[in-house]
Amino acid sequence: MEQLDIFDSFDNENLRRRALLPIWMKVFTWIFLIAGIVALFIPIFGIFSSKIDLSIYGITTDQVWTFDGVAILIIFLFKALVAFGLWFEKDWAINLGIVDAIFGIAFCLFAMFIQHSTWDNIDINVRLEILVLVPYLIKLWKLKSIW
Repeated sequence: MEQLDIFDSFDNENLRRRALLPIWMKVFTWIFLIAGIVALFIPIFGIFSSKIDLSIYGITTDQVWTFDGVAILIIFLFKALVAFGLWFEKDWAINLGIVDAIFGIAFCLFAMFIQHSTWDNIDINVRLEILVLVPYLIKLWKLKSIW
């Protein structure tokens, strides 16, 4: 019969939520944390500069103070919030990440099929972001129950 002692409990460390994230998600977490910090300063740069190229999900502009420019900055700030939540293991991070992935896929599909098409000319602009967004959504969905 095996005898238990007080030191057996030291082997049972709690697994950090961050350890559940694969390497590629950790890399993108840091990318979007940095991008979110940069996005905070872009409106200030937009006052002094006439052109700042911004792009995500096929939405592109070179003017910060347009609808597209503000929308891109909001997307980057939202992604930074999700990255913050994932990195610092917040309870809400997975749910917000799932919302982020769904909106990202929707924006990509919009940019691929609708944005550049007219009734006379149908263009398909393939967005490579969707190749990362779909696995991101799947992984977050799997992590939801154990997060």
